[in-house]
Amino acid sequence: MIEYRLLVQRSHVFIRERRRETYADDSLNPEPSLGIKLDDYLQRIVKFASVEPSVILLLLVYVDRICEINPTFTISSLTVHRFIIAAVTAGSKALSDIYCTNTYYARVGGISLQELNIMEMEFCKMIGWRLSCDIVLLQQYYANLVRTSPVYVLAPPPPMPAPALESGETIPGHERAN
Repeated sequence: MIEYRLLVQRSHVFIRERRRETYADDSLNPEPSLGIKLDDYLQRIVKFASVEPSVILLLLVYVDRICEINPTFTISSLTVHRFIIAAVTAGSKALSDIYCTNTYYARVGGISLQELNIMEMEFCKMIGWRLSCDIVLLQQYYANLVRTSPVYVLAPPPPMPAPALESGETIPGHERAN
C-alpha cells in the first residue's frame, strides 16, 4: 500500500523544486496564498476529501505534463494551493470511482465554488484534457519518490513464478529417478 505520508512529503518537495518565483510586480500576482503550508494543505485535502494515493501521484504527472506543454508555466507560492485543489478535483474525477462534489472540494480547499469551477476548466484546457495515465507511469513516479526519500527504500520485486511444465517435461538438472 502506498504510504500517504511519503506522498505528501515528497510531493511537496517535488512541486517546490519545479515552481519558480517570477513575479516582479505585485500588481500581477493572483489572489494571495491561502496562508497554509503546502504540506499541511496536501494533508488537509487527503484527510477531508478522502483522496486516493494515485491522485496525489497524478499531481506530479500533471506538473510535468504542463511544464512540457508550456515551458513558461509558473507555480509560485501565490498559486500553488489553487493549482493543487484544481488538479486534485480533476484528477479524482479521472481516476476514482467515487469522488467529492466541487462544492466540497472548494470548501476543503478554502476557495469559492465559482473559483474552483473556473480553475478546474482552465486546468483541463491547460493539460490538453490528458487527465489519466497508465499504471506503469504512476509506478515510475512512485519509485522515483521512494528513491529520493531519505527514509523509504524500494522493496525488491517479487520473485517470478516458475513456468508451468507440460506433462512429462522436466527441469534440467531435476530429472526424475526411475
